[in-house]
Amino acid sequence: MSQDYLNNCVPKAARHLPQHRLEVAKADFASIDLNKDCKIELEEFLAFALAKEIKRLMSRFQSIDSDKDGVIEFEEFLAVSVPHYVLLKKFAEFDANDNGLLSTKEVFEIIDKLVIPLDRAELTAELKKIDRDQDGLVSYEELLGVVVHHGLQ
Repeated sequence: MSQDYLNNCVPKAARHLPQHRLEVAKADFASIDLNKDCKIELEEFLAFALAKEIKRLMSRFQSIDSDKDGVIEFEEFLAVSVPHYVLLKKFAEFDANDNGLLSTKEVFEIIDKLVIPLDRAELTAELKKIDRDQDGLVSYEELLGVVVHHGLQ
């Protein structure tokens, strides 16, 4: 894209800029000044800004669309909008009877599967603290509390 038309538009003070900086500014201006009249009209500015925003949003969409099928399913949306959704999903996988509770053994399996670096002895002590009735079962909220407490957000 030629920016030669700008040579006649460059203000006197700008001629004192380092040549490289002036060329970058001219190229940037020329990419927005679509009608090459040495002025950026509102429509040109909006077209430039919208194109940039569309590119940013397309990139965001593609990063959320984890299976790359061109749509964002609800679970993909949850994965990016609900904190700790991956942990919740693993919790639900291991909660076979869907009662909202896991055994200590199942908690360790989740920790191992998600490769969360928690010391087993420390985790066992934490689980005993949160298991008020000492039945060996842990709710999602209790597990999340331990994970967050250890800074593994």
